[in-house]
Amino acid sequence: MHLAFQDSSGIDLDISNNTLFRTTADTGNYKHLATEALIDSFKLIINLLDGPYHNDAIWDDSLPEKVYYYSKTNRGVNQGLVLAGIREGTTIKYFETDTSCVLLTKWDPQKLTMTGTYYFEANNHTVKGTGTFTDVCFVSLK
Repeated sequence: MHLAFQDSSGIDLDISNNTLFRTTADTGNYKHLATEALIDSFKLIINLLDGPYHNDAIWDDSLPEKVYYYSKTNRGVNQGLVLAGIREGTTIKYFETDTSCVLLTKWDPQKLTMTGTYYFEANNHTVKGTGTFTDVCFVSLK
């Protein structure tokens, strides 16, 4: 996973977790993708939400190739949260995300891989990052 943070030329992050899981309830069935990537001093978390799904569609390993948005000011838009943090001592200090989006350009349910881009602004739009991910493997929990 690649990240251009602030004005940097970019850094490569290692994927530590990438899991597709489901929640089923009377109010609806949703698919969630939780991705974590890091290096020694930086951590990035991507959370995608899609649904509601009806009947057995919740159990397949696909997510739509589309843009997933998040906005702090519009709570109705919460499908694509990107959260970034910097190591301070033994902990990670996370920035407060203002807006973010993730574009899934390729989702392969047979190979269990995904490709796309992401963008975020945080801390009153003073912190910015953009990046790409290519053929990142995911685990599907059913």
